[in-house]
This record gives sequence, structure tokens and C-alpha cells, in this order.
Amino acid sequence: TIVSLMATETWRQVHDKVVHIFARRRGQTEKQVSGELEASRGRVISANESCRELVEQEEQDRWEAQLRLSLIDKPEVAALIAGLVEAAKGKGAISSASEGNVSLVARARGNARVYQQGHGIQYNK
Repeated sequence: TIVSLMATETWRQVHDKVVHIFARRRGQTEKQVSGELEASRGRVISANESCRELVEQEEQDRWEAQLRLSLIDKPEVAALIAGLVEAAKGKGAISSASEGNVSLVARARGNARVYQQGHGIQYNK
């Protein structure tokens, strides 16, 4: 979501929330984090069409790893991330079409095996 937002007009509206999330974990000033985010945004925007997808994936991997570390170090960051997602939805920058519940059921008998795989973030209750 963050990298997708970087290439939109909504970025300016959610930028401060994103900076705040990352600055909480990394012990950097918000100005330093903002500079890193803007450098990432510059790479995404300036990438030519032939390699843009690769650049976006690299930046997504980078910032996703930072988010995961933030959640491990400071679980309260989850509320900030939820606020960011809601703000982006409110601006129409991301769709909520992928929200919902998915239930997978499988049955096997004898020596049979069942393999199931989903996509996205899994929350076990």
C-alpha cells in the first residue's frame, strides 16, 4: 500500500502518517525518515516503464520489512497502520474490495494429503 500510494496524489495527504509510523521504530527523526521515503518515491516515479514493476517490488519489500519490524518492536504501531489504511481508503487511493473473510475447508481420507495456500496477510484467531 505504501509504495502504491507513493505514485499517487494521495501520497501528500498520507505522507505524515507514514513518516510517523516509521520514525517510531527506527529512532530517527521524522525528517530523516521523510527523506528516505521521498528517495523511494523518486525511484518509483522516475523508473522507466520497462523496469518500474521491479523497482516498485524492491521498494515494497524494503518498506514491508520495516513495517514488520515495527510491529514486532512496538505492537501499538498496528493502530497507526490501521489509521493509515483507513485514510487511504477515505481518499479513494485503495480499494476495500479485498476485505472479507475466506474460509478454507478440506477433507482427506486414508493416505491423502491436502495442501491449501492463501495470499495476503493471515490473522489466526
